[in-house]
Amino acid sequence: VGLIDELVTFNRVENGNFQLYLQKGNPLTYIEKVTQFFYETAEERKLSLHIYTENNGEEIWYSTTYVERILNNLLSSAIKYTPAGGEVNVRAAIVEEPSGNPADGDQIYLTIEVRDSGIGIAPEDLPRVFERGFTGANGHADQRSSGIGLYLCRRIMTKLGHRITIESTPGKGTRVRLDLKEAELEVE
Repeated sequence: VGLIDELVTFNRVENGNFQLYLQKGNPLTYIEKVTQFFYETAEERKLSLHIYTENNGEEIWYSTTYVERILNNLLSSAIKYTPAGGEVNVRAAIVEEPSGNPADGDQIYLTIEVRDSGIGIAPEDLPRVFERGFTGANGHADQRSSGIGLYLCRRIMTKLGHRITIESTPGKGTRVRLDLKEAELEVE
């Protein structure tokens, strides 16, 4: 079911049919709930999974479907490629940054960081991790991957004007950071 969902989303993004449904709410509480679904899997794989949020109850406009899809993808990969005894950490906060134009005021971002102590990504593979179909050489033979997870994350992120960055060291782990601009509603 997960792969089918991923392929349907992939096709929608590729065809320009990806609709963004927004709601005003606390994305940090939502991120905490989504992460809780992974505790059992992490425990089965003998991993530590922790979430750290700067949750002050602030509400912003965001897409629950979008946040859930990307977070599920990142957590699944982090857990899959982290050996027993390792850890996966999720950090999330709502931050304000200057927009670059004083007349526009500050831009609000939801930042999400997923960091693991997994196998990491080889330096020569790092520039290619966002390519469609890329699975990398560091993976274990028993780990199956569709090769569209990070590609799909990046396509959604760039389509909506957000930022995604990745850093990795083989044998030490990977860090993926998302900076999602608060969704803007068009008021007519």
